[in-house]
Amino acid sequence: EWYRPEVRSAAQGSPAARYAHSAVSFRGLLYIFGGYGGNDAWLSDLWILDTQAIRVRDQRKAAMTWFRPQTTGTAPPARAAHTANIVGQKLYIFGGNNGSIRLDDLYSLDTQTMTWKKESCGGPVPAPRAGHSMTLLPAESSSEDCNPKLLCFAGGDVTDVYNDVHVLDMETLVWSPQQTTGPNPSARAGHSTTILPNGNLVVWGGGSVGRVTADLHVLDTAHMSWSGAIDLKKFSPEPRVGHSVCMWGAEMFVFGGGDSQTVFGDLCILDSEVLTHEVCGHSRSVSGNVELSSSQLLLPDMLDSRTGPVLQQHTYQQHQPPPHTLPHHAPYPPPVQTSDRQTQTDSHDTRVTVGG
Repeated sequence: EWYRPEVRSAAQGSPAARYAHSAVSFRGLLYIFGGYGGNDAWLSDLWILDTQAIRVRDQRKAAMTWFRPQTTGTAPPARAAHTANIVGQKLYIFGGNNGSIRLDDLYSLDTQTMTWKKESCGGPVPAPRAGHSMTLLPAESSSEDCNPKLLCFAGGDVTDVYNDVHVLDMETLVWSPQQTTGPNPSARAGHSTTILPNGNLVVWGGGSVGRVTADLHVLDTAHMSWSGAIDLKKFSPEPRVGHSVCMWGAEMFVFGGGDSQTVFGDLCILDSEVLTHEVCGHSRSVSGNVELSSSQLLLPDMLDSRTGPVLQQHTYQQHQPPPHTLPHHAPYPPPVQTSDRQTQTDSHDTRVTVGG
């Protein structure tokens, strides 16, 4: 069941309207950074929402509170379509777009001391990009060491959109490009990635100038092997970019996003167990096409945090987040809705050129 909790503003007010910002949860606090506010307003502010009031359902009338923390150090300049990840007790910001150029810099925020730092990275740094994804890999994905690692996939710069894979060792801050096997996903930005319970990475949606997708790919992170496009048939959500995805148990929740004409307010749930199978006791990604039944891809109209997804007859309770008109200016190259929903042809190329 959707509901709108009471949210109170701090003395500093509350965040201005924006999109293509980052939002990451850590110890009951939601950290919001940057984004694009329209009218050439590229933002660099940091806000925190104390979400503790919604952790216990019976206390839904207790208000959450916004506050703008005092920070020290070297903060990231304004940007949108960047990524934010929590590793240990630090928040890491990478890449993005500031309205003039795409970025390839890395900043950290120590959440204990609230100190920003511009990090110096070794290795071949990925090309500047926005609309990429960064995902924390499970420790067992690395056969060499147990250092935490972030995996960067795809995104774009001014003239190019990528489908490359890079890994950043969070102990040494050294980047390493990854050689993958299997059919690569097509180049894209504005997609989503999330880690499955078995440690593999799911890529869904995204697009490039002239095309928006609804295809799904799985990367075996232990062997850096792509599955190829997994066929969701007619049960796939509409093609989109800029949506959000999170895992809850074995289920992947997809919300919102849009194409060049519409922003969606729908919620879909994919049972991720259909994406994996057991081979000699090791969980591997499925190769080839897999047809999913309607019972495996749920289109729920109500979501109760106590009971999980509940399938209803396409009627949301009040306070469902509504669809909106997509802004004309996106922080990364805006895709254009195609007339069909066919899965894109996979490519082994690391980038495609868009524009002149």
